[in-house]
Amino acid sequence: MNRDKLRRILAFIIAMIMLTGILASTISVVFGATTFDEEVEDLLLLIKESNQTAEEKRELAKSILKEIENIDKEISEINDKIRVYNEDLTETRILLKAAQEELDQAVADRARYQKLLEERLAVMYMYGDVGYLEILFGSESLTDLITRINMVRSIAKYDDEIKDTLVEIEEKIEKKRDEIAAKEAKIEDLISSLEAENKKLEKKKASKNVLYQEARSDAAMYDALTQTLQEDLQALYKEAGGDYTSTSMGNDIYNLLWPTPGYRYITDEYGMRWHPIHGGNRMHYGLDIGAPTNAKIVAPGNGYVSYAQYHWSFGNCIKLEIGTYNGDSYQLLFAHANKLLVKEGDFVNRGDVIAYVGSTGDSNGPHLHLELRKNGNRIDPGTLFDY
Repeated sequence: MNRDKLRRILAFIIAMIMLTGILASTISVVFGATTFDEEVEDLLLLIKESNQTAEEKRELAKSILKEIENIDKEISEINDKIRVYNEDLTETRILLKAAQEELDQAVADRARYQKLLEERLAVMYMYGDVGYLEILFGSESLTDLITRINMVRSIAKYDDEIKDTLVEIEEKIEKKRDEIAAKEAKIEDLISSLEAENKKLEKKKASKNVLYQEARSDAAMYDALTQTLQEDLQALYKEAGGDYTSTSMGNDIYNLLWPTPGYRYITDEYGMRWHPIHGGNRMHYGLDIGAPTNAKIVAPGNGYVSYAQYHWSFGNCIKLEIGTYNGDSYQLLFAHANKLLVKEGDFVNRGDVIAYVGSTGDSNGPHLHLELRKNGNRIDPGTLFDY
């Protein structure tokens, strides 16, 4: 069955649970299961899909959160730029105010000098004895006349130079003010542009936050569905007398996965050996697979976790019921794990990560101790696992 169809079924089941609160009957209607084995296999299939969908939703939420963090970083960088520009704008406005005051003073100085000049000319016009002509005609000799002419020219030139200098100063200050005003306008435009960009990013962030919350909500919903499916599967087994080995659980017993992907080196085989810690020849009831600490341990097939806790000898240990084949029940044991990812009562699917390799319990280094039990008796794991 493809994933699209499974997801449509899960969506329908969720809707039916929300409407009726009934799960088992819904699954029976959807799949048309008629036997105990069929119901178990259908539930295991749904649990796997629900788990996978929940994990995908969590990964999606994580990805969206990363995008939100990047947006926050962009917003922070833009805010830093706006802060710097605002500081620059404050300084520019102070300079602009000073330039305007300087220009106003220059204009006032020129106006005041112009007024004094006009008043002097008016006095000279009213009282001819001090006018330019009177100065010239009052000459006593040619030499005196030339001297007086030069003096009048000097006074007139001085007046013109003062006026030109004042006009030049005024024009320079006005140019300086205009340049500062242009800079002010440019900074204001930059700030306005950055603020507009920030608004877009805030809007984008708000949209991403909605998607993030939806992804988290979906993940929680599928986690809850997985829990409900697990409980329904347990109830199904209880109705059958609590026998977790009365079904194949959808496993092909001769096609189990290797429990430590990427690590197949056998440090100790099944059989008699010299015990590496306690010494003496003792029976070794499993396979020791060498692997580094925290290497993944996966479920070789679908199964029910009947034991998941610390054992004085096995350390962190899991017992997994993987069902029956030709009337024989099978159980796998995984020992010395660094960390367990499942708990008693869980149903796991083929390929699920159930623990990490470690060296807990009676161990002299990181490895997985794998045991196979048939009808409760320990047998060589090589019966089902090629190595």
